[in-house]
Amino acid sequence: MDASGAAWPMDAYDLGNAQAFNVQWDKKTNVMMIQPLQAYTYANLAVRLKGLTPPVMLTLIPGQSVVDYRVDVTVMGQGPNSSGETSRMGLPKDANAMLLGVLDGIPPEGSQSLTVSEGAGEAWLNGDNIYFRSRYTVLSPAWLDSMQSPDGMHAYQLPATPLLLVSKLGKPIEVRLQGD
Repeated sequence: MDASGAAWPMDAYDLGNAQAFNVQWDKKTNVMMIQPLQAYTYANLAVRLKGLTPPVMLTLIPGQSVVDYRVDVTVMGQGPNSSGETSRMGLPKDANAMLLGVLDGIPPEGSQSLTVSEGAGEAWLNGDNIYFRSRYTVLSPAWLDSMQSPDGMHAYQLPATPLLLVSKLGKPIEVRLQGD
């Protein structure tokens, strides 16, 4: 949907790993059904929306402990069915202020800086959580919360762990986190 809450029609989609997922779309609505065909794999799904040049990119990861039965995606902009109401633009009410700071490179207050291998980004330990800032997509462990900026920077809130699996240009790599 767009920022006004109106359905944004889809033009097409492209699935990166068709052997791992079944995608059903009636080519009339903005609703897709996605079912995994394999466990412990992943794929990217590019969804083209009418009138929007860059595709909406989604990473599909089955076999996680947290399952999304329904995901509603809101694109900050006005689609062809927009009501013109823009009051929903801006940050959502439930936006995580700490993650917003991490997205801007500001460590959480009282956090401990962590060394990040592979030059994969920045990380901080705060209580039982790790806050990770990177251009890469975290594949594992399942994150607790995340935010992304328009330039592609990601901020993640993760359970404390010494190892992350991230996607670097579509290739999974291990990233080690260590205290200073």
